[in-house]
Amino acid sequence: MGPVRSRSRRREKATTVTDVVYVLLTLAVFGLLALAVRGVERL
Repeated sequence: MGPVRSRSRRREKATTVTDVVYVLLTLAVFGLLALAVRGVERL
C-alpha cells in the first residue's frame, strides 16, 4: 500500500521534477560504483 499511496499523492508536475532528480541520483550512484570497481580492478 506504501507505493500506491505515494503515487496517488504525486502530481503531474511534481512527478516530472522528482523523476528527473531520482534519475540524476541513480546515475551519480552508478557512476561512483563504476569508478570504485575500476579503482579496485587497477589495484
